Amino acid sequence: MYQKNVDFTENDCKIVLGKYYGDKPVKLINFKLAPISDEINGFMGEHLRLKLEVVNEANETEIIQFFVKTIIAEQEVMAEFTRAGDMFNKEIYWYEFLNDVKQECPDVDISFSPKYYCSRENDFIVLEDLCLSGCKMPQGFILDKDHLKMALKSIAKYHTASIIYEEVKSKKLGRRYSLLEDYGKYLQESMYRKDENYLGYKYIRCALKALQTLVDLLPEVGLTSEEFKERLEILTDQAFEDSKPSSIFRNVWSNGDLWAKNIMFKYENDVLINCKVFDFQLQRYNPPAHDAVFMVYESTTKCERRRYSKQYLAYYYQELSSELGKFGLDINNIVNKEDFNKSCKLAMPVIKLSKTLYRSLHAMSEETYRKITREPDLYAKLTFEDRTEFVTNLFKTEKCYKEEMTTLLEDLRDLLINKNIAPEFTTVEYNLAEF
Repeated sequence: MYQKNVDFTENDCKIVLGKYYGDKPVKLINFKLAPISDEINGFMGEHLRLKLEVVNEANETEIIQFFVKTIIAEQEVMAEFTRAGDMFNKEIYWYEFLNDVKQECPDVDISFSPKYYCSRENDFIVLEDLCLSGCKMPQGFILDKDHLKMALKSIAKYHTASIIYEEVKSKKLGRRYSLLEDYGKYLQESMYRKDENYLGYKYIRCALKALQTLVDLLPEVGLTSEEFKERLEILTDQAFEDSKPSSIFRNVWSNGDLWAKNIMFKYENDVLINCKVFDFQLQRYNPPAHDAVFMVYESTTKCERRRYSKQYLAYYYQELSSELGKFGLDINNIVNKEDFNKSCKLAMPVIKLSKTLYRSLHAMSEETYRKITREPDLYAKLTFEDRTEFVTNLFKTEKCYKEEMTTLLEDLRDLLINKNIAPEFTTVEYNLAEF
């Protein structure tokens, strides 16, 4: 049994078996919990594999397998960050919210998410092992058109779940109901929280300082380096406001961190058939545009974004409309097309900034990243204190880092020069039927 950072017991195994087999008689023989990899495989969580050896009702021995997520024990400061932001528990609350959704609205499709078996706060979450059903993690961070459209289709189902729940509760109560009434603590901001003692705030400030250092290494185009750095400061301050629930547009239970590595795709005979969304540690209550724009921006090249962003977002909107229509809801009464487009434009600055802040610590080569994660004190310093010298050296020595950070900073510079109007929304009109 793996005991390094999780207290997983025989009784926990029996809870999992009860969920897996239902009322069928089954006897637990043995169980094993072990890391999937020797490397750190999650920014805020460690990934394990649980194997249960059982005797089933036919008196046959079976070995069944599950995915387990725990808080990273080897990185004390990351564990502290996860607990301070209640991020591990927020993921548990999401899966428990899905149970509430199914109780109130049995017909809601929650197939976009892994099956949930059990959990313990600040300790572990047991989910289905998606690898067993043919799901695969994408290679790299950029998705082709088919994979990105499949991801947006699942995101539309994901958002539909919370919208339908609010609509059903509103009808029962005879008034407008908001998720914040019962789930507000689960939807508190994890990163953009203005508290100088909070590690999330320190992370943002550390990353911003790194970006301002990199600005000095770029040629001046349209803005002087000092102007660019000053406007980055203003943009970051605004991000703390832009991450809050909207007072203008309809909000949903938002993931807050949708990118290629938080999606697993399923294939049948090498044909893409669906995908699963996971990792809900940064969730918040935001307009659906936030997740849709985040997914598109994170998963496309600059050239593709300029050419196809409007088509991808229109496709997402079409899928959301279709999902809501299954419950007799007109999307125009939830978020009309004009409001959706406005909310996409308003979301773009904070999303462009967020990606650039995050990637300042993650755009390096895999070898370099593995090296720093093996040194907890160094990793903590680079994450929450100061990474200016480190990113300067990366920019000068790693081509992949220089190219990605240059592209992201140029995107931000274009945004700031154009007064926060993203070029992605100034492209020519399109025919979605041909997309």
